[in-house]
Amino acid sequence: MAGRVVFPLYENGSLIGYAGRTTLAVSDTNPKWLFGKGIRKTFLYGLERCDLAKPLILCESLWAPLWFYEHGLQAASLMGSEMTEEQERCLDPYPVITVAFDNDATGIEKAGHIGDRLKAKHRVSKARLVG
Repeated sequence: MAGRVVFPLYENGSLIGYAGRTTLAVSDTNPKWLFGKGIRKTFLYGLERCDLAKPLILCESLWAPLWFYEHGLQAASLMGSEMTEEQERCLDPYPVITVAFDNDATGIEKAGHIGDRLKAKHRVSKARLVG
């Protein structure tokens, strides 16, 4: 994880590994994000700090839960723009979810698909992030 901003990853209260965002130029040998070996996306980054009684913001970036927390809101990250079935099950207890993905073509498309998946069990809204 040298040359990266490192995020500790917790699942069920236990540290399971790290994710790192490069501070150097992105290349084939230096990907933007690097996850520790064996990390499976069966959890959401930051969800362990969220209150079931409050609306949840679902995002794709590991930076976003930190930003939302700083602004008095709660968020959890999928750690990408895809949602696994295990991650979807983690959201079951949250009745109100706002999907807030990046405002690029991929983010807009994926947010729509994920919102559609969540509508059966949750009250879902989509946010457009500006700036």
